[in-house]
Amino acid sequence: MIGDLLGTIEEFMPGKGTFAEDGKIYASKMGKKVIDMQKHEAMVVGKDIPSLEVGQEVFGEVVMMKPQMAIVNVQRIKGYQGEISER
Repeated sequence: MIGDLLGTIEEFMPGKGTFAEDGKIYASKMGKKVIDMQKHEAMVVGKDIPSLEVGQEVFGEVVMMKPQMAIVNVQRIKGYQGEISER
């Protein structure tokens, strides 16, 4: 899952699908955790989630509304041909 702890930078280098913060490596996308012991690298292999842009039409469920933002579980993006990973 996005945000899952994969290891520390003392153990591994952050690889594809990860980010490092405060000396810890986290998943930046959904997928399978992969540790390459030869390269000492932690990575996540899985589908990339498309980025949303202003003006795109999306189909989904509004989960929460606040004055400055809305949280939406996006099911489809109009015109996008790939799959959107489920969360």
